[in-house]
Amino acid sequence: MKRYLVLLFLFGLSVSGLAQTAKTRSETTQCAAFPCVVASVQLTNQSQQALQVPIYTPPADGLFRISAYEETQEINGVSGGFWRFTFGWTDPLLHRTIQGDVYNDSWSVLWAPINIRAVAGQPIAYSVKPGGGNPGVTTWNLYITVEQLQ
Repeated sequence: MKRYLVLLFLFGLSVSGLAQTAKTRSETTQCAAFPCVVASVQLTNQSQQALQVPIYTPPADGLFRISAYEETQEINGVSGGFWRFTFGWTDPLLHRTIQGDVYNDSWSVLWAPINIRAVAGQPIAYSVKPGGGNPGVTTWNLYITVEQLQ
C-alpha cells in the first residue's frame, strides 16, 4: 500500500511538471519553427468603426504573412454604402497601408495573403471605417491570422 501511494505521488508530480511546461510555452510568442501563428482576430456582428487596432507588435524585425477574410451583412434587407478595411505596418523604410472596400449588400472579401516586412516595436494594425454611402445599415465581420515567416 505504501509503495502504491509513493508511485501515485510521483506520478502526480510528473503530471504537474508537464502542465507547467505546457502553460509556459503557450504564453510566449516566440516561434520554435516557421511559419508560426503569432496573432489572430475574430470579430463578428460589428457595427462601429475600429481605428488603428494593433494586432501584433513584433519584438524583432521579421517577415510576416497576413491572411484575412472580411464580410458585411445587411440589416433588415437595407443596403447602400460600404466599409473600408485597412491594414498598416512599418517596414525599414516607412509606414505602409493597404486597403479594401466591402460593400454592404452581403459581400465578402477574401484577401490574398499579404506578405510584409515589419520592424520591431511597431504594431501591425487594422482599421475599419465607413467608406461611403450608408454603412450603418450593415454589420461587419473580420477574421485575421498573422504568421511569422522568419
